[in-house]
Amino acid sequence: MRSSNYIDVVNRLCSELAGESAEGDGHFTTSELGDRLQVFSKGSADDQVWRALSFACNYHMGSGGPFACGPYEPMFVLSQGGGQYSVFPVPLDRVGPDLLGVWAGYASDEALHPIPRARMADLLWVRKHGDRGRWIKVAVGAYTVAAAIREVHVVERGNMLARAVAICQESRNQDEKLRADALAALAGLAKESIDSAGDSFGVTGRALNALIEAGYPCKEILADAMRKYDSDPWRASDLRALAIKTTPEAAERQRLQTERIQAFEKAADLAAGLRRVSLLEDARSIASSIGDSREAERLNGLIQRTDVQGDMKRLEVSSTIEEEDMRTLIEPITGDDTLSEALDRLAQHLTPNLRACRVCLPCVFMVWGSG
Repeated sequence: MRSSNYIDVVNRLCSELAGESAEGDGHFTTSELGDRLQVFSKGSADDQVWRALSFACNYHMGSGGPFACGPYEPMFVLSQGGGQYSVFPVPLDRVGPDLLGVWAGYASDEALHPIPRARMADLLWVRKHGDRGRWIKVAVGAYTVAAAIREVHVVERGNMLARAVAICQESRNQDEKLRADALAALAGLAKESIDSAGDSFGVTGRALNALIEAGYPCKEILADAMRKYDSDPWRASDLRALAIKTTPEAAERQRLQTERIQAFEKAADLAAGLRRVSLLEDARSIASSIGDSREAERLNGLIQRTDVQGDMKRLEVSSTIEEEDMRTLIEPITGDDTLSEALDRLAQHLTPNLRACRVCLPCVFMVWGSG
């Protein structure tokens, strides 16, 4: 099959995913494209091009596992016992020159859709293969273009722009216009998420964190985010923690820390039992982290005086978790944990700081069963 035919097929798959996304029948993401490319790879086992394209789109933005290379991990790592693992795709640092060469050829071709093009250029940048200066420009530029495609899932758009900004930060020879365009696009996505009718806090929070790390002025965006999400104490606290990173004045940082504590205490005043304890524990944790022992002791007194006996028979818990956050949550649960450890971890996620309340394991199972 000629090079142009591979590109035609990949671009057609991207068009199909965009159409399905627009109709509400699926998500347009790099991993979804990877799933479809894997079908071609399996159908042509000896075809290095399909194998390379499939591999590129099936890497996962990981958290530093044993097979990680830079920010990328294989999508699937299954333990086979005895220290042996089944891994897909091949760990990035073990990809051979044949596949690297395919990536280099297709990442250089402007006819290819920007999503797979950006991913391959990014992988080549991480692997330090060939002309790294070229891969910076291709990856950042293609990520910025791809993130402007409205049919692409909003979480994916945020991840692509955050990665584009990170690549600029990693590079010593930054193209200022390229960097400025990526930052402006990420700021625009943060504003879009805040202004949307839906709940896109995960996208907003990740975008703001990336912008702040890059030194981008975010005061107005942060203020808008606080107005939208201040009814949730955890989100209110997270946003103020981000604002603290941007504030050089000690008095302003102290005010924001106080507001973080107050957000949890106000929520605790409307709660009872273990829910109240959990919220007060969060407030006390903040007070302890900033060295305010008097405030921590006051909050500890409120915790000690909270009646939790009525909650020990049943605790109902509800939690809304975005799809990508659920993926992140489920992956470690389905690893090498025992059942009790997995349930404990999920219960801790749904009931923040349950461990800090020193609730015994049977109570964790009780929470799991009732929530």
